[in-house]
Amino acid sequence: MKDKIVSYIKSLEPAIFGENCKPITSVKISKVVERDYSINYNIIINGTKYLLKLNINKMLDIDSMLGVEYNILKYMNGVFGPKVYHLDTSRKTFPYDIIICEFIDGEAPKEYNKHVLVNIAKVMSVIHSIDTDQMKTFLPTRTPFENFELFTAFPKDIKKTKELAVINQLIAKAKHELYNNKSLFTNINQCFIYYGIDLNNLLFKENKIKLIDWSLSCKGDKAEDIALVFAAANIFHKKPLDQKTRNLFLEQFTLYGDDRTLAKRLKLFEFLTSLYILCILYRLLYSPTIPKEILKKHKKRYESCLRYGIGYLTHK
Repeated sequence: MKDKIVSYIKSLEPAIFGENCKPITSVKISKVVERDYSINYNIIINGTKYLLKLNINKMLDIDSMLGVEYNILKYMNGVFGPKVYHLDTSRKTFPYDIIICEFIDGEAPKEYNKHVLVNIAKVMSVIHSIDTDQMKTFLPTRTPFENFELFTAFPKDIKKTKELAVINQLIAKAKHELYNNKSLFTNINQCFIYYGIDLNNLLFKENKIKLIDWSLSCKGDKAEDIALVFAAANIFHKKPLDQKTRNLFLEQFTLYGDDRTLAKRLKLFEFLTSLYILCILYRLLYSPTIPKEILKKHKKRYESCLRYGIGYLTHK
C-alpha cells in the first residue's frame, strides 16, 4: 500500500500544493495512523509534511463525507482546521475517497479538563456564528429528525446480538421522545455545526485548538452540537460531566442568552447523541466493511464503551 501511495502522489500536479511548489521528487511516509473511519498517512513531500487520508469505512449513508470535509476546509483556509490541497473521489487508484491536507504538528488532549472544555466551547461558539450563505452549495442541512434516521439505521446484514436488541429498544424510546417534543424545534435558527467533537478530533497547536475531522459537519441545531460534546465525554471516558463543568462550558456561548428552549433541547439531544455513539460503536464492531486489522486494534475500546453506554442509557 505504501508504495502505491508514493506512486500516486508522484503522479499529482505539483501546483496542487501551491503555486511555487517544485516538481515532486521526494515522497516519504513517516507514520501510519489507523482511525475508526480512515487510515491516515503522514507523508513528506519535498521535505514538507502533509496528511493523506483514505476513507476506508463508509459507515453512514452519506455520498461523500470527504467531499463535504474538503469543501469546508477549503472555505476555512486554515482557520480552526488544516489547509486542504487535494480531493479524489474517483476511486480509480484506490477503492476509497482520498484527501490530502496540511499536517498539523499538535498535541491531542487526553482528558476533558477545564482548559480543554473552555477552549472547545470558545471555538464552537465562533463556528456557530459563521455566516453559512457562502457555504450553501456544499454544506448539507440536517434536521434533528434526519440525524436520527441517519445514525440509527443499521444495515440489514448487521449481526444480531443481545446488545442490538437493547439498542433497538433505546432507539424506539428515543424516537418517541424526539417526535413527542418536535415543538421544541419550531422556529429554531439553524447554524454551522461541527458535529464531531471528541478528543481524537482535537489538536492543540500553540495553545490553539485545531479540529481535524469535519466530515459530519452540517447546518443544524447548535444544541445538538453542544450535547454531542457532553455525550462523547461520558461514553468514551465513562464519567458524565458534572453540572459545574457543564455550566462553565455553556458560559462561553454568550450569544445564546435569548435561546429559551436550549436547556430542554440539550437534555433531549444528550440522550440522542449518546445513542448515536452506541449505534456507531456497534457498526464498528459488527459491520463487515471495517478492515480486520483496525477492528482488532480498537475492539476492546469499542466493546468497553458500548457496554458502559448501554448501561448508562438503560438506567436514565
